[in-house]
Order: sequence, then C-alpha cells, then structure tokens
Amino acid sequence: MSLVKRSIFIALTVVLAATPCVYGQTVTTVLDNGPSNNRIDLVFVGDGYQESEIDSTYDGHVQDEIDYLFNGAFRNPFPRYQNFFNAHRVNVISNESGADQPPNDIFRDTALDASYWWGGNVERCLYLNTAKANQAVSTALAGSSIDVDARLGLVNDDKYGGCGGSWAVYAAGNNAATDIGVHELGHSFGNLADEYWTNGTTYTGSEPGAVNLTSNPSTGKWDRWVGYNDPETPIGTIGYYEGGGYNQLGIFRPSINSEMRSLNRPFDAISREQFISKFYAEVDPLDGYLNNQFDLDNPETVWVDTVDPEVINVEWFVNGASIGNHGESLDIESLNLSPGQHTIAARAYDAILDHSFTGDNLDWWRREDTSALQQSVEWDVDISYTGDFNNDGSYTCFDINSLLLQIVIQADLTFDMNDDGLLNEADIDTWLAIAGARELASGNPFLRGDANLDGSVDASDFNIWNESKFTQSPNWCSGNFNADLAVDGSDFNLWNSNKFSNSDNHESSLTAVPEPDSLLLVIAAGLALLSATRRR
Repeated sequence: MSLVKRSIFIALTVVLAATPCVYGQTVTTVLDNGPSNNRIDLVFVGDGYQESEIDSTYDGHVQDEIDYLFNGAFRNPFPRYQNFFNAHRVNVISNESGADQPPNDIFRDTALDASYWWGGNVERCLYLNTAKANQAVSTALAGSSIDVDARLGLVNDDKYGGCGGSWAVYAAGNNAATDIGVHELGHSFGNLADEYWTNGTTYTGSEPGAVNLTSNPSTGKWDRWVGYNDPETPIGTIGYYEGGGYNQLGIFRPSINSEMRSLNRPFDAISREQFISKFYAEVDPLDGYLNNQFDLDNPETVWVDTVDPEVINVEWFVNGASIGNHGESLDIESLNLSPGQHTIAARAYDAILDHSFTGDNLDWWRREDTSALQQSVEWDVDISYTGDFNNDGSYTCFDINSLLLQIVIQADLTFDMNDDGLLNEADIDTWLAIAGARELASGNPFLRGDANLDGSVDASDFNIWNESKFTQSPNWCSGNFNADLAVDGSDFNLWNSNKFSNSDNHESSLTAVPEPDSLLLVIAAGLALLSATRRR
C-alpha cells in the first residue's frame, strides 16, 4: 500500500520560533565512497532512539536501509550508482522510544517530536520537526566537509507510516520500513509525485511540475519513453495511464504500477531517469585528473580518476580525433606522436549514453541534454625526442653526425646524451640505444659499425667505411664510429668486432660480404700506405 503526500506539507514550511537544543548530535559515517564534494551525502537522522539503542537498533535500521537501497534490480538506479554515495548516521538521543499518536492519546518524549497524523488528517503520515532535525544535523556536522544532499528520517516505531517533505521519514521498525524509505526518498530527493488516487476524484489544476505526472498527454511530456518495456523489471509498457496524484481522472502517469504508486515495485523509466538527473546534479564523472594548467613536456601518460570506472567510460582524443576508449590512463609513448605540440583530451561519460534508445537493460537516459552525464578535460602536450636533433621524428644520419661533430669540437652540451656533463663516446652509446629503441623492431641498440643505420653490420657498412678510409670526417655515416675525426683502422676494428651481427637478433647476416682475407689485405695495404705517408 502506498504512502500519502498531500498538500498538508505546505504547513511544514512553518517552523517554530524557538527551537530547544537537541540531545546527542554526533555523526558516524557508515558508507564512504570518496570525497564529499563529489558524492551524494545521504544523511540519516533518527528519532525515538534512546541512548542504549543508538549503536544497536538505530545502527541496524540504518544498515537495513542502505542494504535495501543499493541491492537488487527493483531499486534501480541506486545499485548501479552506489559509488556515487556516502552515508552518515547522525546520532540523536531521545528519552523515550516510539512516536506520538495524538488521536490515541499516545505521546512519546522524543528529541524530534515524531508523530503520526502529522498535520492532523492522515493516520499514516508520520513526520518529524524539521527545524529540530536540521539543527541536530548542523550541530553534528559542524566542522566537517559533509554537504547534506539527501535526508532520511528514521523513527523508532513499528506502526506503518511515513511521509516525504524535505525529509523522507518512515517508521523504521515496521516490516515494510525499507521500502517506505525508498518511496519517500522518491519524494524528498527525486521530486517525484505519488501516482495513486482516490476513486471518484478529478484533477482540475495546472500542469504538474513533477516529471511523472501530466494533465495533458498531447504535450508529450515523456513521449521519448512511450512504448518502452524495461527488460529487467516487470513494470509494463510506458504510456499515458489515467489516474495519479490522488485523482482518478484528468491526470496521467507513465506506467501501470510503479514504486510511486505501490510499494515493492520498481521505479519506472521516467522516475529512474529523474533520479539519475539528480545524481549528476551533485556528482561529476571525474574525481580528478592530471594537472592541465601548464603544457606537459614528453609525459609518459596522462590520466583521469573517474568516480566509478564500472559506470564511467573514458574516450580519448588526439588532436581532435577519437582513438576510442582506453580506460583511465593513456600511454603517450605508445601513440608515436611526431615532435611538436599536440592536444590530448579525455571525455568521461556515463556508459548508459551508449545505450540510449536501444531498448536494452541499460537504456536509462533519453533526455536530449546529456551534458551533466559527461565531463571533458584536455592537455597541451609538447613532444620531443632526445637525440632527434632536427625534430623530424626520426633518428637518422643527420642526428648522429650532428652528435659526433659536437663531440669532436666540444662546443654544445645540449648534445650531452647521458647528462654527465661531458661530450664523449658514452654519448654515442646512449644515442645508439635511444635510436634503436625508437627505430628498430626489437628496440635493441644500433651497433658500432652500422654506418647506414639499417640494423645490420655488414658489407654495405664496410663499403661506406672503405670509400672514406684515411680521410678526416666527423660523420658516423662516413664510417667514423668513434668520433676521433679520422676514418681509419680504429673504425674498421669497431666494424670488424660486430661484423655479420644484426641489432634485432644478433645472428649472422646473410648479406654477401668480401672474404675476410681480402678485407684484411685491403686494410693492411691501406694502413701501410697511411703509415708511409705520415713518415714522409
């Protein structure tokens, strides 16, 4: 049986001129899923709980409601968005248990004045003094970062009852307590209207503000959902069904029988969508992200921290082009970006947007405006490669020739590849390792003697050395492998020590090369000629 939410709640805006102090007023966090500034803080306050019942009966009632709210398909969308919530129990101590029942001459000495027949007309309308409840919460939360977003008032009584105003109040000791709490949360947090009615009544007012009632189906208030039949819950086909808001005629609801009409029913698509809208009014898809206030120089990764990776997808963009979903971090090195500035962007969005209008079990959002369900962030990234001295994105003869020249003339420490403050052969080895990692399939270093930087030390490299032998040249690609300016026997020895080797597999090359004896004869003759020239 559903609960009443009538116009009597206009009276709830009137508060007492003087509000006495409330006894107790401490807080216990019972669910912590993240920073309060990006979570829905669900705050419980209890009335009719004596001091001995705070950590037993009251705590049990709070846990029962949390468990019920976040488990089971009937409670959707709450289970999917559990990580969007924190929950806090404000502990208020009453002198007596229970709630007032004025017509039955029953009055309990409780801290928040909980009473059935609140407003004087409806027996099961159980409510409490909101001024006192708000004061108790403010006192308990003073100095904390908790921002109250949703309010549940638990009354320690087993008589069926509850009402929804600024607080969702219910009898926590009743067998239907947890479901009453969910229904009342539909009022106080979701701004949903009741969908039941009294026979023989006709609605004559203006268009209702609640999303789940309309006085005129032709306005198409929820046309986007008409014909939808939830595959997970037996809610029936969405349409325009007459009756709701306490009137049998002249007003229409979206479904035959949802939680806002009867207890122990699912929320229909319109109510579920409304809750999601309320969730994202309090929560952004991202808890944080890599600082983007300054350009990033050669970052290894960029990252975002989603509120829940099971709910939030992250689509990544490079220079405006989507590269798909890659989780919460993106490996920049794997992109092989060219040198220069690039824009990297991430769009964090609720995965239900991928299911809109599909009719499947995550088709939960059909509103045109999707902005609240997504969040974008971008970074300016500057890419350069150590040792790529002309910033063309490749490691070529130009780069290593430039390095060897600087080693010879000792002019520019920006060519110091290993940051040891020196320009020497160690920088050559560092360049060969970095260039090999970038250019070769294996990622192994280039080898000394590989004059043409093709990954193999073979006849083609010998021929390059041979053409320049006994000349002065600082160029690696002319056969100078040790940066001593002269292309001579020492460079041949470096080629010879690695001959027939391949950077990728270090196995013998199949490339035809001169016979070793012929090579040695050539070298011996050349060295003899060089020696004779020097003697003359």
